[in-house]
Amino acid sequence: MTKLQGGGSLAHEWAHALDHYFGELDRGDAYKTKARGASGWYEQRNYTGKPQRRMVQVDGKWVPRDTLPLENLRPELARAFDNVMQALYEGRIDKPAMLADLTQQLERTKKLAETEGDPHYKAMYERSAASQQQNIDETKADPEGTTYPRGKSQYAAEAQKLSGKSSDGYWLRPTEMFARAFESYIFDRIAAQNAQSDYLVHGVEGERFADGARYKGNPYPSGTEREAINKAWHSANLKRVFWNEKTGLPKALRSLT
Repeated sequence: MTKLQGGGSLAHEWAHALDHYFGELDRGDAYKTKARGASGWYEQRNYTGKPQRRMVQVDGKWVPRDTLPLENLRPELARAFDNVMQALYEGRIDKPAMLADLTQQLERTKKLAETEGDPHYKAMYERSAASQQQNIDETKADPEGTTYPRGKSQYAAEAQKLSGKSSDGYWLRPTEMFARAFESYIFDRIAAQNAQSDYLVHGVEGERFADGARYKGNPYPSGTEREAINKAWHSANLKRVFWNEKTGLPKALRSLT
């Protein structure tokens, strides 16, 4: 911390440092270009945790290659960051809600099939209904507690309100979403131990800014979505994927084993 009056922001600023460190780690041009972060820094990307095809230059020629966006990191650490970022931006619904939505879609398709007079289109709707029924059966077989992607997260939606019409406004930037979510996680972890550290983090309760009549948007995760984001942080277990307890050496670098 370099601020003289930075009380309450340490967790937030530490998250920025962590983000920036892993964004620059093991890169040949580290800290020589515009700032980079494991979060994407100012630019959102696809947080799939899977390799993506892009063109790279090899021996003076551009060739397609499947790479992880964070190819400077070991795959398990790159996936851990992507899992956290996905939780920040992606909306999720639970199994009952998913089944209700799928059932509603099936009923609409069945009605279309029943009322369609053209044999070609009728057969098309019937095939679609059979496929939708299979999807419902497969979803029913999913373990209880399974969640499914659905649009934008409420956290991201609230950040968009604060950023106005801009698609890359301050509140919606990946590095800021990352840092605010991290300080919320730290706050909740401390509170779970019946403790408090106002210098580390304070004022990030999920409902503090929830009143839409008083505030333009809520900058922090809240409700069950906050619980899911905290779970993503906990599951990431960055210490485990970064530190080799057997050797006592960092293993974030792709070049280390």
